[in-house]
Amino acid sequence: MSEEGFWKENVPFIDYFKLRASVSQTGNDALLDADGNYDRSIQYLNTYGFGTDYLLGSTFNKTLKPTRTPNPNITWEVGTTYDLGFEFKFLQNRLSWESDLFYHKRTNMLISRNASLPQTSGITLPRENLGEMSNRGIESLVTWNDKAGKVQYDISANITYAKNRIDFWDETPNIPDYQRSTGKPVGTELFYVADGVFNTEEELKYPHWKNARLGDIKFVDINGDGEITADDRVRLSKVKEPTFVFGINLGARWNNFDLMALLQGATGGHTYIWRERAGEAGNFYKYTYDHRWTEENPMIEHPRTYNREDEYWASEGDRKNTYYLWNTDFIRLKNLEIGYTFNFPAVRSAGIQNLRVFANGTNLLTIDKVRVQDPEQNNTGRDYPQRRVVNFGASITF
Repeated sequence: MSEEGFWKENVPFIDYFKLRASVSQTGNDALLDADGNYDRSIQYLNTYGFGTDYLLGSTFNKTLKPTRTPNPNITWEVGTTYDLGFEFKFLQNRLSWESDLFYHKRTNMLISRNASLPQTSGITLPRENLGEMSNRGIESLVTWNDKAGKVQYDISANITYAKNRIDFWDETPNIPDYQRSTGKPVGTELFYVADGVFNTEEELKYPHWKNARLGDIKFVDINGDGEITADDRVRLSKVKEPTFVFGINLGARWNNFDLMALLQGATGGHTYIWRERAGEAGNFYKYTYDHRWTEENPMIEHPRTYNREDEYWASEGDRKNTYYLWNTDFIRLKNLEIGYTFNFPAVRSAGIQNLRVFANGTNLLTIDKVRVQDPEQNNTGRDYPQRRVVNFGASITF
């Protein structure tokens, strides 16, 4: 638009402006089933497999047999994407801003009915084109280039906000609103809500599972029926994927010095970290051990230690609860490099066209709320975290 005559005459202080919009629609049939296989989910295709059940003489022979009867009543799921964006530059192209709003709607997703037929019927229902979900967000990039005296510098910042939600999947009826997944992000789970620890004998009168002791995690009786049951679990909109992802690039040059830095971070993500029962090597993290409840230090948020198989609340399996749900917000100094270029006659007389020395580092500093592992590490805690690396070097051109 900035190339149009009316723009140049009326908005001369904006050097460049572009407005864009797009709509696209695609189909998808490469869908994973519960076993992680692609082909089984393509139900409209007939498939064949080999068998060894044909006896000819004294030898079993391979035969070709159908493995699935196709369902002609289903089709691909459909994804429709809407995008609206703009770009502009002003202040003699020193400041630029680029942004996109997007909305992605998926329909005809293959799922089985839940509300239409009770599970007590004992019937395994086929998948149908019923599911709907949406994803919406914004991406922005702002860049500033300028010079202050002898210092040439540039700063750019990018941020992405994205959030998805389940719009429809024929959810089972007659469940409490606080346990429903419709309207929440994909991948949400049910959690018992932790409310500190039992500090006094009086607090032990609050509803709990059997064998609870002082220093154990206390859980909220959500429905107020006087006991802790599966009906007290709450579906939280806290998933692994962050809501915001951002980065900041910094660059500067002064005389023969140069500087480059990259900051990155994310907010809105959560991970479930419970390592006490992990295989045969599970144990307490040092942080939770150092900050554990004791009779000498009762007013603390972390529970007492216990034999790794004897958590009172996990006696009947993995009862996921919010105590082990960590907020993975972080900001990290991902990269930093400082360099100096020698540009003296003595260097050139030695046959060297360019000589630059530098020091750089990766993952030098991380600020986060996860006290027991790296915020970007998976929730098993058994993988190596991101390494901190420091380098010193020289670049020589002859």
